[in-house]
Amino acid sequence: MGLAACLSYLLAGIVVLFVMRMLGAMAIANPGIGSFTEYTRIGLANWAGFINGCLYSKQRERAAEMGSHAPAVEAGASPRGAFPVAATGWRR
Repeated sequence: MGLAACLSYLLAGIVVLFVMRMLGAMAIANPGIGSFTEYTRIGLANWAGFINGCLYSKQRERAAEMGSHAPAVEAGASPRGAFPVAATGWRR
């Protein structure tokens, strides 16, 4: 790996660390029942929480469409075959 790749991984790791610390601080400051969309609404605005929830719902819907391939992709296995469009093209 080159220097740029190492620095990119380091930067991504630092960002993830800060995000996890911020989520932990928000969970302690506002304990209760809710999901990460509630923290987005509190931290940013109602529209940001709404968009966050919509994107998450769309992602879960697409994962359900993949059927039995979704757990393999989430587990880090090869996604080959999980995206049939890539294998067959855009033909109908």
